[in-house]
Amino acid sequence: MPGPALLDRLNGSNRRVSFSPGEAPERVGSLSPECLKDLQSGDLCAFALPPGAQFISTLLAIWSKGACALPLDPDLHPDRLQTRLQRSRATFFVSEQQTGRIGPPGDFSESGLVLFTSGTTGEPRAAELTSGAVEAAVDIFIERFNLGADDVFVSGVPPYHGLGLIKFLLTPLALDALLFQVPKSGNRIGNWLALLQEHRATVTGGTNHTLDLASRLWKGGSLPSLRFVLVGGEPVRIATVNAFETAILNSGVVRPCYGLTECPSVSGLSSNQEIPLEDSGRPSSGTPFKGVSIEIRGEDKRPVAPGKTGEIWVKGAPTLRRYSDSPEETRSRLQDGWFNTGDAGALDSHGNLYVYGRKKAFIKRAGTTLAPREIEQIGEEVDGVERCFAVGIENKHSGHDLILFILPRTDSSSLKPQVSQLILQKLGFSPKRVHFISDRELPRTSSGKVDERKLRELARTLA
Repeated sequence: MPGPALLDRLNGSNRRVSFSPGEAPERVGSLSPECLKDLQSGDLCAFALPPGAQFISTLLAIWSKGACALPLDPDLHPDRLQTRLQRSRATFFVSEQQTGRIGPPGDFSESGLVLFTSGTTGEPRAAELTSGAVEAAVDIFIERFNLGADDVFVSGVPPYHGLGLIKFLLTPLALDALLFQVPKSGNRIGNWLALLQEHRATVTGGTNHTLDLASRLWKGGSLPSLRFVLVGGEPVRIATVNAFETAILNSGVVRPCYGLTECPSVSGLSSNQEIPLEDSGRPSSGTPFKGVSIEIRGEDKRPVAPGKTGEIWVKGAPTLRRYSDSPEETRSRLQDGWFNTGDAGALDSHGNLYVYGRKKAFIKRAGTTLAPREIEQIGEEVDGVERCFAVGIENKHSGHDLILFILPRTDSSSLKPQVSQLILQKLGFSPKRVHFISDRELPRTSSGKVDERKLRELARTLA
């Protein structure tokens, strides 16, 4: 459970939250102890509830009983839900249909929260965070952006993810700030934009995809109240940042950040910092949050020089304790307090972090290894191409065949050969296959990120 300080702040909060458009914020009450009467300290209590008053009340009640909480998406297929309950070793379960013990008392007394990773490049893992990690993730986020009770939060990210739960639920609750949650149903982007305007929001966030769609949909003029729009979860495009800020007539508010389920608060830009850019135009995700250290390590696991690419390792209070479903993964990725994120990136001489994506998604071709984004940026130089998505499929020659998906801005059959020719010209090889894909066909996670694992499965069927 969270430490006494954070739990006191959460329980003492007015919890002024709205979960439906047009609904006035109201205080969330406490859950009846009768519902969780058999819950014990050290249990892992999974709960599959929609965002709302019952979600918050259940979470706080679990922590008040000294148990560890595992929020799950209530829309998960029953088979996937059952798999996550088993893999996490949950001992208690709460949903709108049932409440009760599903296993013997557990050994989660040192932990406050379990969250499943998105699984965009592999099977989702159950990341277990200590109470100190949860509290640190909230506090360093507040400190970096100078957040307070006068801020108005609008969240379009479900609270089953680290970003949605820690930055856009626990943080406003701890601050006693107003929170408006965008419902999962209906026009989510439209509802999000409407809430930003109606309630004069000061803090919000989403993925690059969210901002991309919003910049095209928004016709409502200026949103001058916004202080910060936190963007992360997938590579951020500076073109998207510029388009969104132009649409809302408010420059300098988009703040690229970096975090993972296993370490929710890693880095971010300060409130008055201009976004640093690499020569390629890739924006930085800022400097480490207070109390967090970042190293870029090479294949020998030693730190590399500034500007060199390697794996991102992080260390600090908001880092996971273990994977509750995989001791092997824990041993492999947690070493001497340092966590191997599995992401590739670089630090510049000023300590700014640049994130290139999952290392396992890198593409080996023509004697070199490339991040998918390096190939995608070339394809997006072609007029008429909105987005590109590069996938490497292993071949028998110890490399990868490049499969490229194009999200076209215009319907033109000439786009495919133009993109192939430009990649050949700049990289010395061309894609094996180029396919058009619509935004609706792109596989995405519930938080809006491109599901790389499913996109790779699709690429294999087309290769």
